[in-house]
Amino acid sequence: MASMNPANSDPTLEQVEKMVKRLRARFPLLCKRVLKIHDADANLIPLDPNKYQKEIYQLIAAGIRSFQIHKSRQLGNSTGIAAYLFGLTMFTPRHKCLVIANTFENSKGLWEIYDRFVSN
Repeated sequence: MASMNPANSDPTLEQVEKMVKRLRARFPLLCKRVLKIHDADANLIPLDPNKYQKEIYQLIAAGIRSFQIHKSRQLGNSTGIAAYLFGLTMFTPRHKCLVIANTFENSKGLWEIYDRFVSN
């Protein structure tokens, strides 16, 4: 990989594309070894993406940046998106991620997902 720009400048588009490509290749490993979730019994377990999370990941990996999800609750879509954004932020220098929810309660729930990723 090309050397990174000085610390006070942003990475080049080519560098970001390489980092995103690495994340795509390593995403299943990142989920299995780094990202933890709570199961139905509140046990901390590795994230093993379900079929809905894999579908979202495939959309993102294909370069689709805008899509709507019409779904039931508790299918893990927020966790799947959080996992991808967390991984992208980990692999991209100075990458920032903004997640917005429609209510304060929902934003607290999303925050807990990211907090669990960082804490474990």
